[in-house]
Amino acid sequence: MVERKHHSGRTLQLVAQQEVPELRIVIGNQTDVTVTLSAPVTVTEPDGTTGKAEILRFRADEPGTAVAAIKSAVANTPGAAVG
Repeated sequence: MVERKHHSGRTLQLVAQQEVPELRIVIGNQTDVTVTLSAPVTVTEPDGTTGKAEILRFRADEPGTAVAAIKSAVANTPGAAVG
């Protein structure tokens, strides 16, 4: 989903203290693509800290194209679902 959000802080943010934990890859204090995962994944930050994420937010030059490519890849993956 294309969804612009503004964030402050580090470029890589693992936000686990909310109802649905998320990984944010922030560029210019923004993210504009949101991917909701079908199952949590383990994320390791550069400092070695680990946590789970169920949502991935990141910045893309062409967010619509990024979302279309992700949907296409998921549609061609057996057992995966596009939400």
